[in-house]
Amino acid sequence: MNDTRTRPGCVHASDMSERRWLQALLIGAWMTAVALTPRVTVATDTDVIKWQDWSDDLFARAEAEKRFVILDLEAVWCHWCHVMEQTTYASAQVADLINAHYIPVRVDQDANPDLANRYGDWGWPATIVFAPNGTEIVKRRGYIPPVFMISMLDAIVKDPSPGPSVLPEVEILPASGGLTAKQREQLRDDFWRVYDRENGGWATSISSLICIRWSTRWRARRRENGCTS
Repeated sequence: MNDTRTRPGCVHASDMSERRWLQALLIGAWMTAVALTPRVTVATDTDVIKWQDWSDDLFARAEAEKRFVILDLEAVWCHWCHVMEQTTYASAQVADLINAHYIPVRVDQDANPDLANRYGDWGWPATIVFAPNGTEIVKRRGYIPPVFMISMLDAIVKDPSPGPSVLPEVEILPASGGLTAKQREQLRDDFWRVYDRENGGWATSISSLICIRWSTRWRARRRENGCTS
């Protein structure tokens, strides 16, 4: 009788066929992904980005030239700033978009503490895009790959509406008046409810925070009225 069991180290023809099929499938998927990925070419000397300094007349020039402003806030000690310089800003497509529609501004955060403090939450590197009038459109934190930068720059040109990273300024209004009579009565009741008349102090630390404030104001008011006890 023939032994139909698979010997150690032996591979059936069907297994080999299945493996070849899987390899072909994986290679095909990889080639498709490569074909669909936008190609990023390296910029040459003719289309390199000509970075400028931050200046007082920056947005006046931007309005006159009808250009957006892209701010690259970097630091010499920032690893990803150098990576972005060697990859993203070295892309010919990125350079073409910036040179056509933007005024590129590069600032070292150590040399400009005002901008560093303003955009510290978005670095480093920090990428800020402004409308010609100085309105913030986009704020991005950290490294931006070339493909994503191309998409972002092109989208801003087509629709310069501020993105979700830019929050509208909210006017802060002063508080109106002091405590109401009901609030004062509630604080007074809370104060005497937890106050330890025999030993001094308050029974709970949580409630005492409010009561201490009320007690301080109450004693100050009594002193103003000439009361000593």
